[in-house]
Amino acid sequence: MPQLSIGGLVLGKLPVIKKVQHGTITLDGTSATDTIDTVVTANSLLMFLGQTNAENDSWEEFLARIELTNSTTVTAYRDTDEADHDPVIKYCVVEFMPGIIKSNQSGTITITEPDTSDTAIINSVNKDKSFVSWLGRATTDTGTTVYRGRFGMANVELTNATTVTATRHDGYAYASILAYQVVEFY
Repeated sequence: MPQLSIGGLVLGKLPVIKKVQHGTITLDGTSATDTIDTVVTANSLLMFLGQTNAENDSWEEFLARIELTNSTTVTAYRDTDEADHDPVIKYCVVEFMPGIIKSNQSGTITITEPDTSDTAIINSVNKDKSFVSWLGRATTDTGTTVYRGRFGMANVELTNATTVTATRHDGYAYASILAYQVVEFY
């Protein structure tokens, strides 16, 4: 825990994390929400903890992405509503005390055919004090073939101080929509 000192006099330890909340969203439709206790979004980190689905069908029916929509709402999205296939998404919201997070930026990157990558431009951050968090992926892929997994999977990275890059395998004919969050600490 960081210590507060004034003129060399140690006054005590300061907490870094204000609150941690875990949740689950069952995605019955193209979007669904979960309500959390109020957080300051600029001080909060959203983490995608994975998902499950009882069905083994088309990608667009069960792949999902999430976002911290506002101070009390986490939203999950997918591209197609399939009544029988409802992915269950786990997430965590970590709210830091004021003065810990310097900048907090989130968005999506869409990679379309025939591209294998695309980028998002963000406000400049110090790469040595920042990280990018992957918040899931959705797609328009309607295929059921197992090999599509190798084409459909993708990743995100903080390429430089102003660029987030999403990359996927070549030869994938469908759009990939990746969600990300870039957090820069003081």
